[in-house]
Formats: sequence, structure tokens, C-alpha cells
Amino acid sequence: MQSVFSWVDFSESDKNRMHEIINSLSNPNTRDELGIAPIRDSFANLMFPGTNTLQTRIKYMLFVPWLYKIVENEKLTGKNAAERIRELEIDLIDALKKNNSEQNGIIGQRAGAEITRTPADVYWTGLREWRILNGDFSRRDFHELLKIYKKSAAEDFILENEYLLENILNYKDEIQLWDPNLIESPSEFPEQAVLNLNYYQADYLKEKIKKSCTQTVLAEIIDLPYDQGTDFVWEYDLINHLDQKLYNQIQHAQNFADLIYGAHLLYNLMLAQKDQNTNQELEDDYLNLINKWKVDINDRKKYLKSWDLDDFWLTAAVNDIKLKSFVNSWYQIVLSDNYLKQIENSDPARNLIAERERLIKGQRARLFSQKYLEKWGGASSASKLDFRWQIAETFIRNIKFALEGVEIDA
Repeated sequence: MQSVFSWVDFSESDKNRMHEIINSLSNPNTRDELGIAPIRDSFANLMFPGTNTLQTRIKYMLFVPWLYKIVENEKLTGKNAAERIRELEIDLIDALKKNNSEQNGIIGQRAGAEITRTPADVYWTGLREWRILNGDFSRRDFHELLKIYKKSAAEDFILENEYLLENILNYKDEIQLWDPNLIESPSEFPEQAVLNLNYYQADYLKEKIKKSCTQTVLAEIIDLPYDQGTDFVWEYDLINHLDQKLYNQIQHAQNFADLIYGAHLLYNLMLAQKDQNTNQELEDDYLNLINKWKVDINDRKKYLKSWDLDDFWLTAAVNDIKLKSFVNSWYQIVLSDNYLKQIENSDPARNLIAERERLIKGQRARLFSQKYLEKWGGASSASKLDFRWQIAETFIRNIKFALEGVEIDA
């Protein structure tokens, strides 16, 4: 019987998370000013496992293992493997820029050799979750594990998880680092790399999603007819064909997105009103957005009133008491006609937002610090949550079009 081993290392996911945070600083609309990320990320991971906000095209789920296969064939390990994979990733950037008329989706398209977050950084966790990569180890450990192919002794390993060395060495002849059914790279890879999938590559990735991400929205929706161009998963026409558990996840996500969007709009309005450098036009823009949001809330009020918050919190698996208190309090305010009609001027609503920011950011809270208010760029967390649907939808589109023989550019 083949032995199975795995270990958990959080360094790679933590690094990816830090990159997402840094990325959000350059995109003010994605900042988490009110500390709702645990809920956002929980539902994103439930519905679309293996995704993150730094991903672009699903083909990278093949590019990365193909590049590593080159490293393995060259019998490089450790630091040499790390240096070589970076060289190959830079070569991949150049090849994709040369071979694709549409540059959108190429990781490192602008940075080139100066790239800081490479495709392997961005897609590593997804490769593990989709079981294209076997074993829950970091990239650093992977580079050291390549020494297995040289039958190295234990003292040659520099794993972050040293206590598993003995077990790894005992079963080194049975270990398969990559999915044994991994589709092979084209012979001219990476020189002739293109972003579009062919039929066989799309079919492989579709099956990996269905087998490795069973009972998720991503795995189930990929079998539904393609509904192009929806901004949110709950706008997908056929989601009522999903089973009740998955449909409930989507409904929880929609209700939360609708609810918290108003909190973010009010937060930005309060900043616009407090910032003396803000022109009246920006304040009016946020007032208009709040008024449109109130219309949407009134249209969905019966659904929000019947929303099972206990099941929402159970599904979200978030145990932050203060976060739960904030969301529950905001929910009560939004569903109160007296507050909702004039929520932009409501003291309870404004105080709730202000105290939440101060709790999350302390001395950096813009509503309480002129120094940090001056760094506000006019929009912070001002977009409605989509729970990584845009990434997932791109992946689904890439697969669907390849299976149907349709060429796509972005």
C-alpha cells in the first residue's frame, strides 16, 4: 500500500496574503478599512478554492509545473533550483509577450526581470488545493525535496519541517511530487507559450477542479452552460441548479455584499466630508451611490429580513466577536426604515463606522487622524465585494471556450 504524507506550512500562503495586501495598497477600492476580510476570504475560499486576487489566467496552473519539470530534468535542487525557476519564469514572460497579441493576463508583463511576485508564488497554493501538486509544502521545501532524486542523505536536507525528514526519506521512492496524470507540456515550451488553452489542457483542468474541489461552487458551476459577463456569481442565470448547500453559500455572500457595501460607502462619504481638500463633487458622488444602494436594499429587503444570520455565521466560520457585533449592528440599522432613509446623516450609523475604523486601525484611523486622512486617495474599499468571482469567472471562461474551440484574448 502506498504511503501518503503531507505537512502544513503556512509560509507560502502567508507570503501570498502579504502580496495581496501590498497589491490592495495600490488599488484603494480593494482595501479592507473596516476589517471584514475574514468573512470575505472565508466565502471566497468556500466557493472558489485555489484562487486569489493576484491570479490572471488559468493556464498558469500548467505553466508552473511545466517549468518545474524542466528544473527536475536538469537535476537541480535547493538554491540552484530556486534560481533556475526564476530564470525560466522570466523567459516565460518574454515568450508570452512575443506570442500573445493581447498582453492582458501576463504576470510580469511590465516588470519583466524585476518581477517580485512570480507565477509560482501566485499559483502555488492553488496547485496544492487542486492536487496538481502533491503535498502541502512550501516552495522552499519543494526545492529541497528535489534532492530525493539524487538519493541524498538526511543531512543534505534543509526543510522547514525537519521533524518529517525520516518519514520522507523512508518513502522517497514512492513519492510523486506532481499529479501523475499531469498533461505534458508542448515540446517547444516555454519558447512558444500562449495563454489560451487547447482542448486537452482545458479538459484536464476541468477534471482536476471537479475531483479536487468537490462540492464547491467552482466545481459545480463549471458544468453549467456558460453565462458570459456577469459581475457577481449570484447574477449567473443557472445558479438555482446548484444543490441547496452551495446555493445557500451564494445567497449568504450576496446578502453580505449588499449589506456591507453601504457601510463602505458611508465610510468614504464621512472621509470626503472630513477632508478639507475634497471637492463637493466627490461628496455628491458618494451621496448618489448611497441613494442607489438604498434603492437596492429596499428592493431586497424581504430577502434580507428573512436572512438566517445564525446560518450565515456558521457558514462563514468566523469567531471574531467584535466583527460579528459590528455586522449584526449594521444589519439592524440597515433594516430599520427610520435609519435607512437618512443613513448618511444617522448618528448611530456614523458612530458605528467610526468606532469600527478606530478599533481596526488605531492611531492610523483616518476619521480620527488628520495625518492619515491626508493620505486618503478619494476611495477606500469603495467597491462591492465579488468574493474573487472575477478570477473564477475568467478561469471558467478560459476552460469553456477552449472546450468549445473558441479563441479568446483576455
